[in-house]
Amino acid sequence: MMKSIMPSRSVTSLLAREVSLLGEKMGEAMAQCRNSKEEAALEDALQNLARVKSTLDKAVN
Repeated sequence: MMKSIMPSRSVTSLLAREVSLLGEKMGEAMAQCRNSKEEAALEDALQNLARVKSTLDKAVN
């Protein structure tokens, strides 16, 4: 049976930080969107990033 591989807390913290920074950049891109389809796609991606960050934050704590 394989053991699940969990990243260390420091790696998880770094990943959470990078996801947060990416979310900020996506928010900036959304502010400059001129196309509703692009804005909707970015909004969906941003929501997915928020879920990823939440999962990473829970792993750290």
